[in-house]
Amino acid sequence: QHPLLRRRQGSPGQGAAGVTPEERWRQWGEYTLAMSRKLEIACYHRGLMDLFRRVQPDKNGLPPIELQANFEGVVSAVVSASDQLASAIATVVDARIPHFPKPDKAYLWSVRETLSDNPPGPWLEKWLDTPIWISLWDLRNASRHRYYEKGFEEGIWLIALLADAYGASHELGEYAYAAIRHAATLHDNLSAVRSLTENLDAQLSERAR
Repeated sequence: QHPLLRRRQGSPGQGAAGVTPEERWRQWGEYTLAMSRKLEIACYHRGLMDLFRRVQPDKNGLPPIELQANFEGVVSAVVSASDQLASAIATVVDARIPHFPKPDKAYLWSVRETLSDNPPGPWLEKWLDTPIWISLWDLRNASRHRYYEKGFEEGIWLIALLADAYGASHELGEYAYAAIRHAATLHDNLSAVRSLTENLDAQLSERAR
């Protein structure tokens, strides 16, 4: 059977019971590699945005579809990167924690809340409770399910739907850069997050004895 078609033991939502530590950490590596790829995808979309950032509105006052598509590509990829980090943590610890969350639309938040008193919960709380992340989540939901206002002022495209606490630029290109920079801190601190997860893994193994 092709590896891509093989059902993976211990993937998030299935539990890690009976899966060896080596297999759990191998899956950690798969998820964190996927997270890195999502950040590369976000950077790719951001680069394409520069071709259309100054294009005038169409007859309906809307931005060029190329600009909107690549902007939403950045937002989606950044949020997906966080989901994949949540999955990496889950594949190591989920079966050994009661009521561990299943993958959902706010997976990293759910993992953070479940691990609030255990590593790496506090680290995730600090990363998530930032104005840019809250605004990113609002934008991702609006782009998927509703609508978000975009305006063209003095030759630049602005986003109206941003959290009030977000005090930086609302220009699409600059905001996309800021989103990628924030998400990149997940990757830059991956060794620290792994260390915290290893600590929790050891604690859970000790409790099970």
